[in-house]
Amino acid sequence: MKLDHLDKQLLGLLQDDCKKTTKSYANQLGLSTTAVYERIKRLERDGVIKKYVALLDKHLVAMDFTVLCHVKLSRHIKEYVLQFEREV
Repeated sequence: MKLDHLDKQLLGLLQDDCKKTTKSYANQLGLSTTAVYERIKRLERDGVIKKYVALLDKHLVAMDFTVLCHVKLSRHIKEYVLQFEREV
C-alpha cells in the first residue's frame, strides 16, 4: 500500500494523540472532516492502523512486570560469557 503525504501527516497526528476529534485533524490537515474520516477508516481497513492503545505511566499505576528471554551465545568461551554477564 502506498501512503501519500497526507496519510503520513495524519498518521503522525494520530500517533501524537489519537483521542482528538476528526474535525481537529481535518483543521490541521486542511481537509474536510469526511475526507479525514475516510482516510482513517481506509488505514484501519488496510491494516496500517492495527489498534489504538493507552500508554500508562508505570510509576502511577505501580504495575511491575517480569520479562523472560532466551539468549543463545555464538561463543561459549569463558571470557565471552563473562563479558555478556557484565553488559547485561
